[in-house]
Amino acid sequence: MRQGRLVCPLVIAAVFVDATTQGELPLVQVRDSTKISDGRILDMAPDIRTICPHSIIAIGPQRYTDLYVKTRNLTRLLAWGHAKALETFMEKVSCRRAIADQFGDERLILSALQEKGRTIT
Repeated sequence: MRQGRLVCPLVIAAVFVDATTQGELPLVQVRDSTKISDGRILDMAPDIRTICPHSIIAIGPQRYTDLYVKTRNLTRLLAWGHAKALETFMEKVSCRRAIADQFGDERLILSALQEKGRTIT
């Protein structure tokens, strides 16, 4: 992905899954998002939000442009967004491990984490 005109928000979510929620997610047919249509994802989202504690970060077009100018790098902007979602999420739920989308070197997310986030592996 490269810098261009963003006309809708860039959305990044952190979702907590434990043994209980892991058993409930297949009921709404959660699986790899690359194998699900955008429409189906939109249909599933309310169920996922009900089942799982979560944090959603939406970066609107103007904020995206501001952050991109500041970071000059889309991968760093994504790392910041992922770290922010994890930090916000960890205010609600104690979590020791996180799995993130592989959009770049994992050290970018780790270096973007603040105090709470630095406790995860």
